[in-house]
Amino acid sequence: MRALMLMLSLAGALIAQETAGNGLENFYQAIREVERIKIASGTEGRQTFLREYAYAAGDDDSRNAARTKALDYVRKELLDEVGVYLQSEFFRKATYTQGGGAKQYQEIIRQQVKELTGGITEMKVLDETWDGKTFRVKANITLDPSSVREGIMLALKGKVTTAEVERLHGLLADQDTRLKATQVQMKAAQDRLVQQELYEAGVRARVKGLEKRLAEMQVKLDRQEAIERAAQNEVEKIAARINELSEGVLTKIRRGMTRAEVAKLLGPPRGVDGYLSHHFVNYGRYWIYMPGDVAKSYVEVSQWQGPTHATAYRFPGFKALP
Repeated sequence: MRALMLMLSLAGALIAQETAGNGLENFYQAIREVERIKIASGTEGRQTFLREYAYAAGDDDSRNAARTKALDYVRKELLDEVGVYLQSEFFRKATYTQGGGAKQYQEIIRQQVKELTGGITEMKVLDETWDGKTFRVKANITLDPSSVREGIMLALKGKVTTAEVERLHGLLADQDTRLKATQVQMKAAQDRLVQQELYEAGVRARVKGLEKRLAEMQVKLDRQEAIERAAQNEVEKIAARINELSEGVLTKIRRGMTRAEVAKLLGPPRGVDGYLSHHFVNYGRYWIYMPGDVAKSYVEVSQWQGPTHATAYRFPGFKALP
């Protein structure tokens, strides 16, 4: 899988170089180089890279922390060594060393090797020990350079074949361009008309959607306004009732009236309270003091502090009923 990734990345990079450079000749030269390197190293087989490292743990390092740091260091060292080895193999055995092509070739190889080593995650731990102060680790990475080279070569050959076919198609297209110029212009005009129709249809659809949303919002607004009007009407009714009861306390209630007589004149009280034999009833903005259920005095709601406070402090703020 890693060899395939390197193969594809290198092939793509070489295509970009061909576009800016000397055409298909760069592909052929690169194929010859990679194929020649394959033949020269095809019997080497898999290559193993080995590293050991002893990490001196700090005061705050646990065994797991020390192991992680030791493995990270060994992995970095192994990947660096793999990268250097692969670059050396491609550079040392290459004969493509003349002119700017060599520099391009080496830069491509260097970049692809960097990406390849960055993707390697399979590191085999051979041995690890921990004595409480030092974590020692021994590990290796194994890869097959020849399979990497073969994959690159096959990819480049495939790209060259594709490029040749595309070049021939280009020549045929150039010959046919003048004959089809009128058809192309007509097709372009038709495409513009279709695009305009699609645009107008989209605009109409958006307008329709906005109108629908506006209608839905208007329904919600009307509903909310109706709720607010109903609430306001209820508030006004309650306020009118409070005013009516408050006026009734001042104009209809007399000292000595019983609780039943007061209720007959004003209706049931809006609230009742009491402490021991001290009774209080609320009508509108006033609390009426009714010891023994007989009206005696009243106080405004804003001055009311509860029945215990009223009896303890001799009814502060209370006024005698007429």
